[in-house]
Amino acid sequence: MTEPIPPTKLQAGDVGMWKDHQVMALGNGKVLVSGQEQPLESVSSGPDFLGWFDPTATGKTPAAV
Repeated sequence: MTEPIPPTKLQAGDVGMWKDHQVMALGNGKVLVSGQEQPLESVSSGPDFLGWFDPTATGKTPAAV
């Protein structure tokens, strides 16, 4: 993760990346997880969490593992 975003600065469209999956920030403290809207607080960061990023900032999305 070259330019991680702190959770307090998330905007709609930002992506949270783990070693094996991704989630998308929807704004207003909500995230899209496995096709379902959930509160941001329900997303655990744990040791496999790589960080939040803006996929439009670099022009590329990191490759899925």
